[in-house]
Amino acid sequence: MAQISRNAGKRGFTLVELLVVIAIIALLIGLLLPALAKAQQAARSIKDSNQINQIQKAFIIFSNDSEGKYPTPGLVNRAPFDIGGGTVLNLPGQGPEDFSRNNTANLYSLMIAREFFNTDIVIGPTEVNPVIVQYKVYDYTKYAPATDSYWDPNFKADVNKTVANGGVCNASYAHLALCGERKKSFWRNTQNSNRPILGTRGVKDGAITGNEYTSSPTLLLHGPKKEWVGNMCYADNHVETGIKTFYPSAVSFECGATQLTKDNIFHCEFTCYGPSILQRQRAGDTWICFVVGNPANADNCNGVFDALVQ
Repeated sequence: MAQISRNAGKRGFTLVELLVVIAIIALLIGLLLPALAKAQQAARSIKDSNQINQIQKAFIIFSNDSEGKYPTPGLVNRAPFDIGGGTVLNLPGQGPEDFSRNNTANLYSLMIAREFFNTDIVIGPTEVNPVIVQYKVYDYTKYAPATDSYWDPNFKADVNKTVANGGVCNASYAHLALCGERKKSFWRNTQNSNRPILGTRGVKDGAITGNEYTSSPTLLLHGPKKEWVGNMCYADNHVETGIKTFYPSAVSFECGATQLTKDNIFHCEFTCYGPSILQRQRAGDTWICFVVGNPANADNCNGVFDALVQ
């Protein structure tokens, strides 16, 4: 009787069959990767909006012990004053506001020093700008009111510089300019649903056309890469996601009896008290930006720059 081979009836894949399977797998990967990338981008954008919301909540909590005012560096580290007899001192909670301290770096550093949030929350998960990095060595010992020290001064927000020019920025999010009528009226717990407080950085000077718009790195943070898309948190703590306009429908310019329905939230554009630069900067229009340098006084926004890094 003829012997039956052990391998009889068994058959492996041919080279052609393996190539067909590999081709099908490659095709499926090619179809799924774009969808996966979009899903990941959407998840990062959602996380971004949650972080903005948490920062705004921290501002509200801070305001509960600050006469309703949002964190203002110049009201925490105040200017020295004469307590009498020619004695000039820096005292916690005493003295005039030191407006020169009202910039973005000090704002976020103040909140981190008080442990309202950590350094990671001010870095957006969609961040692509190489000049913006998390500050991982925050020195909490710098919060020492007895020595007139309230935050780590090495926390930086030089977003208007490049890496090549020595720029260092430890925060992603822009906020309402800390100067002028806008600060006096709206940098506080107003629960105003029409007043944006902080959110995604915008194109320099709120440009909506031209090279200033198309070359802005802020177009890479959310959306289709050729169009600015962002998230914005309002004074009542609600967040609008996927905004595509610099002129939100609910935002209006406010200056006494004057009401204009359109307000570019990334540009200080309206004249409120007169034609000069200083008077224009005092206007009550919304201006979401980075504050760099040291504003000279309550009304002068010198040292304020929009968030653009080439």
